[in-house]
Amino acid sequence: MILVSIISYKERDLLGTVKDCWEKAKNKDEIYFSIVEEHYPDKYSDLSFIPENQIRYEKYDLSKYRGILWARERTVDIDVEYDYVLFICGHTRFVGGWDQNSIVEYNKAKLKSDTGKAVLTFCPVEFKYNLDWTINTTDIERKHSLYSPRLDFTWNPKTQSMGDYTPGYWFPQGHPIPSNGDVTENYWIHFTWCFSEANFVKEVPFDPSMNFNGEEPYITVQAWCRGWRMFATPVQLGYHHFARLYPDSPKPKHWTDSTYTDDKRKDHWKNSEESMIKLNLLLSGNLKGIYGDITKDQVLDFCKASGLNEKWTEYNPDYDKIDGYQHMMNFKD
Repeated sequence: MILVSIISYKERDLLGTVKDCWEKAKNKDEIYFSIVEEHYPDKYSDLSFIPENQIRYEKYDLSKYRGILWARERTVDIDVEYDYVLFICGHTRFVGGWDQNSIVEYNKAKLKSDTGKAVLTFCPVEFKYNLDWTINTTDIERKHSLYSPRLDFTWNPKTQSMGDYTPGYWFPQGHPIPSNGDVTENYWIHFTWCFSEANFVKEVPFDPSMNFNGEEPYITVQAWCRGWRMFATPVQLGYHHFARLYPDSPKPKHWTDSTYTDDKRKDHWKNSEESMIKLNLLLSGNLKGIYGDITKDQVLDFCKASGLNEKWTEYNPDYDKIDGYQHMMNFKD
C-alpha cells in the first residue's frame, strides 16, 4: 500500500492532481490518499470518485494560519497500515505506472544506501496549464528533473548572483539528474516528490510548527543524521507545476492564492522567523526533543558529505535576521 500525502492551500487544481494520480496508478487497490486541504468552504474539491476506504480527506477553512508542516504532519497522523509513502502537493501530474515504477526505483536506492535506508526524492519535470486547463509538458523551460548533489551554492534572487547557500534562505542549486539509468545520491529532500518506506515517517517526525522556508532543510538534516540517504532517479515519474499560474489566476498573477500575500501573511512571516531560529538550533546541535537530539558532530558529517558550509552549524540567536532571501520575501510588507 502506498500512502499518497497531499497538502493543498487555496489550490485550484487539487481535483486534477488526485484524478491524474488515480488514473495513472497501475495498482489502484494499493493506493490510499491522505489529503489536507485549506480553502474557502465552497471551494473544497469533490473527490467522491475515490472509494471511501481509500481516502481520508480533511477540510479546513481559512480562519487561521496553520503552516505547511502542520498540514504534512496531519496527512501522516493516520490509522492506516501502509508500506510506502509519497509526499507531493496539490499541483502535480503523473506518468503511467508511477506507483510500480516508484517502488522499482526506490529499491535501487535502498540497495545503494550505505545504511539500508533510503528516500527517493527530486524535483520533477515542469508542466504548465493551457487556457482550457489541459496541461502543457512541451512548451516548458525546465525539461529535466532536478536534484541537489551539492549544497554549497545557490542563485540568490535578492542579489541576482550565485553565492553561498544559507539553509532556510532560498534553495540550493538544482542540477539535471544524470541520465545513466541508475539512481544518484542526493543531499536534499524535495517535497515536490518524496517517496520512502512507512518507517521514514516514524523516524523523522514532522514538526507542525516549522514554516515553508525551513521545511526542507529541517527535514533533510534530521533524516540524513538519522541514517536516511537521499537518491534521485532519471526515470520520469511525474510532473510539477512550479509557479501556480492558472488560466484564471487573478492579478497580480498567482500570489493572491498564497499565505505570502493574503490576510495570513503576518502570521506566516512571524512563523518563518521562529522557524529560522529552530533550524539554527538543529544545525548547531542545540535542538532537543523528538525533532532534535542530533549532535553537532552529526551535522558536521552531513556538511562534509553534502558540501554545506560548516559555518552554518554555529549557534546564532539572530539567525532569523540574516540578510538573505527567503521565498517570496518581496511580498513580506
